[in-house]
Amino acid sequence: MPKYTKCLTLYEFDYETDNAKTTAFNVGRFLNDNWDKVDAAILNILESASGMNRSDITIPVSSWITDTVYPYHCDVPCAGVDAEMIPLLTILPESMAVAQDCGMASCAQTLDGFLRVYAETIPAEPIQVSLALLGVKPTIDAEEGE
Repeated sequence: MPKYTKCLTLYEFDYETDNAKTTAFNVGRFLNDNWDKVDAAILNILESASGMNRSDITIPVSSWITDTVYPYHCDVPCAGVDAEMIPLLTILPESMAVAQDCGMASCAQTLDGFLRVYAETIPAEPIQVSLALLGVKPTIDAEEGE
């Protein structure tokens, strides 16, 4: 009876239950299937790390509230964002003056389902930003053995 690895469910020969002398070497099962799973997992990691989760968003004027860390913060709803992600936030050129006028902080924070941004005062107009996320956890489609 073969074994499978926990994370990628790669096929492993089980020397306790399989007979190395009588078991035929199956290239497709022993090598190709495993390499396909490794290749898919690496592709998933590379896509996640290469800024695939970048989007332009608008920070509204209406959602700012007082804060204990900075005078104000705004939680912008962002589908797919979780608290463990690291935001890379860039203010778009058309919003630079508004962001400077309100003293927008150079830091941001991810929360489950939200991006939190900070400012010294509530901005006079919505602020356009580009958001890229780092630390995206790769999803590995692991199925139990065949």
